[in-house]
Amino acid sequence: MYAEVIGIGDELLYGQTVNSNASEIALRLIAIGIEVKYLTTIGDNAEEMWKAFDTALQRCDIVITTGGLGPTPDDFTQKVVAEYFGFTIREFDDMLKDVEEKYSRLNRPMPEFARNQAWFPDGAARIYNPIGTATGIEVERNGKFFFALPGVPSEAMIMTDQTIITRLEALPKSEVIATKTVRTIGWGETMIQEKIGNDGLQKIYDAGCGLAFLPKHGMVDLRLTARASTKSDAEAKIDAVLPILMTATATIRYAMGNDSLVDVIKRELEARNAWLATAESCTGGAIAALLTETPGISAVYRGGVVSYHNDVKQHVLNVPENILVQYGAVSEECAKAMAEGAARKLNADYAIAVTGISGPGGGTPEKPVGTVCLGLCAREIVEGKPLYRTITRKERFPGPRHVHRIRTINMALKMVWEEITKL
Repeated sequence: MYAEVIGIGDELLYGQTVNSNASEIALRLIAIGIEVKYLTTIGDNAEEMWKAFDTALQRCDIVITTGGLGPTPDDFTQKVVAEYFGFTIREFDDMLKDVEEKYSRLNRPMPEFARNQAWFPDGAARIYNPIGTATGIEVERNGKFFFALPGVPSEAMIMTDQTIITRLEALPKSEVIATKTVRTIGWGETMIQEKIGNDGLQKIYDAGCGLAFLPKHGMVDLRLTARASTKSDAEAKIDAVLPILMTATATIRYAMGNDSLVDVIKRELEARNAWLATAESCTGGAIAALLTETPGISAVYRGGVVSYHNDVKQHVLNVPENILVQYGAVSEECAKAMAEGAARKLNADYAIAVTGISGPGGGTPEKPVGTVCLGLCAREIVEGKPLYRTITRKERFPGPRHVHRIRTINMALKMVWEEITKL
């Protein structure tokens, strides 16, 4: 079965909003063996919507749209869907009551325009929205399946997970797709491919599997894909060649499947009953923000210090003034002192520190833009007393400011993971 995902909204075309819904829905569909053939983006234009719906339903079995189901004048996806499938739109009393109750739970009066959310194509099936007021639309016609979701990512994803995926998983399929992902950090695509070798690649292809290299800022996901009449047969093809990847990535593989590097670090820290702390300069607290996106991280993460100014490095993290004067804030010596200061100040078993020049200005011939210094402090208890051991490294990451920050974050997490697991 083939699917098309259509993102609707002028903000997507103008670059004001990233269409994260498309990638997230595609990941969920491929996980249940449905291949996404097209990702389409269109603006808030009724004629373009009609054409996109018609084209998608001719070339795919499943069509999922996101966007245009809100109460404002530019939200007319529902109107176009109703016209395309021949439905009339009317107000439903139970839907109006549901909208009123949702506003009541927020202790807010329901604005009159929100009454529009109680209007729905008569004859279409509803997709319940547990966190918003826009109801999704489901239509089955001539063996094809059409779903319309709101554009708010949190709403679109929960409705996809709770309704659409459940609905599609139950459908009979003549062919299914299975995938397995090996997650790595530290090597580029070329180095990984060389490690796998031509013989390994040929064995993967001969087994009927596809291999995709998915790089992103110092990390590469390797995705094996196979097709068969049953999921178990497709998975068997993958399992037959998976050892090739496992051997090639033994020292850089941090996870299988969807686990993030933070997920892995959290589990490793929990297993050791250990605490982590952060000290950040150039990343401005982004490492702490990424860590705290993970539920339950409070069991292993003490906290962090954003020491953007040298005064904070010196007076909060106890970086000696002579280090700042002699070596500068962007130095391995400073990163070492920051990491040790964070470990001591926050009573942590591990502390990671980063300081660098993200640009676009601020570089020098000795320390060009892109330079970053990292320090990783590990605390051990020897004869009842803490012993602090710190390693440092210096890198230069090319690219604009936001890329430099992302690569710095990934390198910092890599150092924590390597130290904890002692690879």
